Amino acid sequence: MLNNLIFKGNMVKNLSVIFVSLVYASFAYASNFSLYDTELNKLDLKKTVRVLAIDGGGIRGIIPATILANLEEKLSAEFNRKIHICDCFDIIAGTSTGGIIALALNVPSEENRKLPKYEAKEIAQLYEKERDKIFPKKWGFVGSLLDSIKNTLDPKYPSQGIEEVLQKYFKGHKLQEALTRTLVMAYNLHQNKHTLLDSKEAKNNKSEDFLMRDAARATSAAPTYLSAANIKGMDEFEHSFIDGGITANNPTWKAFEVALKDYPDMEQYFVVSLGTGKAESPNLHAQLAKGGQFNWARYVAPMMMDSASHLVHEAMQKYAKVSPKKVFYSRLQTRLPLEATEMDNTDHLNIKTLLNKARETTESTKYNKVFEFLSYYFERAEGYSRRQNNNIPRALPFNQGMALSLNGINQYAEIPEILDTPFAVGKGAFTVEAWFKTASLSDVKCIFRFGQASPHSDATVALQYGKIIFGCYSIGWSGCSGNLLLSDDKWHHIAYTRDGNIQTVYLDGIEAGQDNKYDPDIKSGYLRIGYNTPGSSPEDAYFPGHIKNVRFWNIARNLSEKQNNFDANNLTLSNDLIAYWSFNEEDKDKAHNLVTDKYHLNLINAPARVKL
Repeated sequence: MLNNLIFKGNMVKNLSVIFVSLVYASFAYASNFSLYDTELNKLDLKKTVRVLAIDGGGIRGIIPATILANLEEKLSAEFNRKIHICDCFDIIAGTSTGGIIALALNVPSEENRKLPKYEAKEIAQLYEKERDKIFPKKWGFVGSLLDSIKNTLDPKYPSQGIEEVLQKYFKGHKLQEALTRTLVMAYNLHQNKHTLLDSKEAKNNKSEDFLMRDAARATSAAPTYLSAANIKGMDEFEHSFIDGGITANNPTWKAFEVALKDYPDMEQYFVVSLGTGKAESPNLHAQLAKGGQFNWARYVAPMMMDSASHLVHEAMQKYAKVSPKKVFYSRLQTRLPLEATEMDNTDHLNIKTLLNKARETTESTKYNKVFEFLSYYFERAEGYSRRQNNNIPRALPFNQGMALSLNGINQYAEIPEILDTPFAVGKGAFTVEAWFKTASLSDVKCIFRFGQASPHSDATVALQYGKIIFGCYSIGWSGCSGNLLLSDDKWHHIAYTRDGNIQTVYLDGIEAGQDNKYDPDIKSGYLRIGYNTPGSSPEDAYFPGHIKNVRFWNIARNLSEKQNNFDANNLTLSNDLIAYWSFNEEDKDKAHNLVTDKYHLNLINAPARVKL
């Protein structure tokens, strides 16, 4: 193991020399200095090359995969048509886990070979589904100890697990079939040099073509973690590869080099570089300053790769500033606690940390700039029409009083389970409405939930990846029309009615979804805001965001009444209005019903109030 680490150290040292030279060469080359320009209206998009590069990092690949899933969803919603990541870029490059993502984004569908087989969100989900197969754990002290001894001579993990996963997702597809120019970084042990596996070259030369699963195995064969990848090309010649992260964990420069060479007449280069997270500096000092061999061994490989990645980033930044051509370069990177930088930390809590970091990145200014550029590209260069808001208009900002702020972890509000309440929703028609605001694009987050006999039959209105779903586990879920993402950190008005077995959802005053398959069960009554029933499905669906002005009516209100509430946010007192919670009071344990002295909401785990 130590020999492998020394080998990595020498390679990183050599890489440092190479990239410092490249940076200085770029200064010498640039005769016409021009700062890169981010003003979109000045760009000739027909003369722009779009490049995506994805770092290596093992399980941390869930970060760029989640960012791409978010980008794909958001662009599709913006133009009301399916847009795939492979539509967004002319070149997609990846190293190690990033190479697997790059390849998976470009696997052709069996039904239509011009379309990708996988959406980006399916690739992101791969990390959670297959993590224990790729990085199997040894339980117990003795197992861990024996593993530690064994790992001094052999790789930490058997290659069988990752090979089964790659076979499952890539099957017999070849590199030459990639939908977009795809570059995968690897290191050839026979030739002792960095190798670029290139889908364009694969189309022209059998010796450059490999099965996609073999290319993925080659780029991800991280020394000390997995054995070398011994694979054959389509010419039957055998190669021995290890992880491309040895020399190019951040493949941005390599991808950009290809773009400059193959598109010399282009005027602009749009380069997006996705990192897999880097260690926070304070943690490094505190935990490793006095660390011994075993303490360092866990982190030295990812640290070396991360350092090399950052060096490439600095080179790109400097080149972008002095290039005679316009280079729009954006590096999306996040900071991680030291334990989260381990390439094989597949613990549930660590996965949660990585996902949260990915979502934070999708809320950043840099991410929004990337989205803005790609939106502009599809609108101007491809002639796509942006979504019109006539069908489901976005809500006007709401700025009165205070709102309930839920942390998405353990806070919610509820009317407890009481049989004889209006919230035993099988008893008759009803309407519940509220204003809400969130930036969450994660899996199911509950807005309302109503009591039934079984938790699998509870009526639920929730957000899933930023879109409204409604129904229940036992009968299935319905969605809303318009493909509108509501996780835009803006206020939206939602109303849900049920009359018999008919459920209807209204968004911002307009009907957005309806079905007639709900069969109410009358035996239980409660109302929860921001959380599911314990033990129900989906589980742990705490809502992260703000909620304001919740009303409950014992009738199915009509469309014009809902539009009035959306437009004016009026409070109309009537015999049909059972409850109204404004959240304007300061009581940390209760939200008082302003209609009657019954049905006050209990606030669980002290959610805060925020002033609007």
